[in-house]
Amino acid sequence: GDLSPWSSISFVTPCKAIPTPFKDNFENGLGCWQIKTSGTYAPKFDTEVYNSEKNSVYFYTAKNNFLYAYTPEFDVEDIRKMALTMKVYSNKVGTTYASEIVVGVLTNPADESTFAPVHVIAPTEKSTWQTIEVTFRDYEGDAYGNFGKYIAFRAGNADKANYIWIDDVELDIAG
Repeated sequence: GDLSPWSSISFVTPCKAIPTPFKDNFENGLGCWQIKTSGTYAPKFDTEVYNSEKNSVYFYTAKNNFLYAYTPEFDVEDIRKMALTMKVYSNKVGTTYASEIVVGVLTNPADESTFAPVHVIAPTEKSTWQTIEVTFRDYEGDAYGNFGKYIAFRAGNADKANYIWIDDVELDIAG
């Protein structure tokens, strides 16, 4: 019979669940993190504003846009027993712009409706890295009653443009 020419396809497989303790300072890119956005902007690496090493992740969203960055799935029995520590920064604190990010848990990374917010983070000091800790004790699952194992960061504000950086993200058993 006749043979057809080779064809080339590209695909990405999901990363396997990762163990804790987990630490990411973004020096090797986003790795297995995923991004979803409702607008034209997406989180980007910033080599000028950072807490440690030489990279951070900058979240900018225009008015009425949202974006999500979420970790790979964590290999944990119960996310409610975990705590997240990270550094946050904004040079827009006290201005007419928003400086906030919502930390939550995502059950299904293909469906943003499974995002359950846990804590709103808003730096209080302009142009200063602040340490934030988020516990997931009060996480009650998504709207469907499922419990996720992906930590998600949602930036965006319906009323204003939003500016915020994150660095040195750590997940470990809550103290």
